[in-house]
Amino acid sequence: MLLHPLTLRSGETLTEKEHAVFAMLAYGYDRPTIARRLCVSLNTVESHRQHIYHKGRFRSRRDVLLEAINLGLMTTEYHDRLMM
Repeated sequence: MLLHPLTLRSGETLTEKEHAVFAMLAYGYDRPTIARRLCVSLNTVESHRQHIYHKGRFRSRRDVLLEAINLGLMTTEYHDRLMM
């Protein structure tokens, strides 16, 4: 997954790898799946997740999802299908 750095609404910038984890979290992937897909350890995924939550001032996965929608990375239609 090749992604560029991403600037969040908080003004903080995610690295390419953090961006990849951010996108997968927003789409509902769990940490073991993210680790497998990115060929990294669970500890690496958790480290990226912690950085993402800190940089974005997120408290929950819902906050990550709403940020992805607000940044145009996910449509509300796709979100609605995920929640069914």
